[in-house]
Amino acid sequence: MFKKITEKKQKVLRVLFGTFSATAMMFVFQACYGSPQNRDRDMAGDKDTIYGVVTVNGEKLEGFTIECKGERTYTDSKGEFYLPVKKAQQSDTYSLLVLNNDNIVGEASISAKDVKSTLVEIQVDPSQLMDESLASE
Repeated sequence: MFKKITEKKQKVLRVLFGTFSATAMMFVFQACYGSPQNRDRDMAGDKDTIYGVVTVNGEKLEGFTIECKGERTYTDSKGEFYLPVKKAQQSDTYSLLVLNNDNIVGEASISAKDVKSTLVEIQVDPSQLMDESLASE
């Protein structure tokens, strides 16, 4: 009789530990890899991402606003930006504006078919800048 109780306990414990082990394994997997998401959705789905750099006289400009199709972003410390925008037809062109204090200081355009393979380089006219130190260089 004592043996039957021990065997039943072992079966119950085996089932419990098996269940907890499988649950723990799924939890660790979820914690490490997260829920399935398409991280490249913007690149492959309904958005394109425009990459570029803004310069004046070869100097990269930080903190300038880039605008296209109602979307905005800012240049980083290296003068670079990336801007997710609504996907256009391959024959369309994206028009980008460079703003400094909401004043247009530069413009560029890129074909929708070239967005994924082209770095947009926008040269700002020094005479358009409010900051005299950048305009005088």
